[in-house]
Amino acid sequence: MLTENFDREGFSNRLRFLQGDMSDRAFAAKIGISPTSLSNYLNGQTPGVDKVVGIAASCGVSVAWLITGYGDSAAEAATVQESGMQLVPRLDLRASAGGGATGDSGETVDFLPLPDQLLRSTGINVEKARVLTVAGDSMEPTLSSGDLLLVDTSVRRVKGEALYVLVRDDELFVKRAQKRLNGSVLISSDNPRYLPEEFSEVDADRLRVVGRVVWFGRNL
Repeated sequence: MLTENFDREGFSNRLRFLQGDMSDRAFAAKIGISPTSLSNYLNGQTPGVDKVVGIAASCGVSVAWLITGYGDSAAEAATVQESGMQLVPRLDLRASAGGGATGDSGETVDFLPLPDQLLRSTGINVEKARVLTVAGDSMEPTLSSGDLLLVDTSVRRVKGEALYVLVRDDELFVKRAQKRLNGSVLISSDNPRYLPEEFSEVDADRLRVVGRVVWFGRNL
């Protein structure tokens, strides 16, 4: 979600500016939302991050300008597009590679520009792409504390052995997860100091998949 300090009035004004003389129905169709949603946004409802990104792309403006009003709307969008980059929302969540971090409803703190080629190579659903930060050492040596995770939040269940961001009892984790033939889910850490956990098919309902990790980056 966007922060509580999100400038709803400013966003509504910029949306009206982009709409120009177009009818509500025509403009809503252009930006890929319903006329009802458009009306709600024009009247101060806070949009989801995916909606803001979609509106910006449809209108050829930058996400930063649409949210804040700062910068050259068309020039900044053109710069991002011409450079072959996509702006991916970074959330203020730290996915714990350790004992677990509380909650998973993070706010967008900024947008990380990532290359189109990288995103295509991962097969990620770009509209559902989010960036999170690792905390803890349980996924060492694969992941280190402070690493950035590119997460496909359209993936909502364990489909095969991979790294997933999970919620259990309101605690947020990044772990290696594997679905077994008997329906159970095995959760393991790459650091041998942490023991694996197996959840039966019934207990697996306690696990909620936030998304699948498709890439990570770190500072040298």
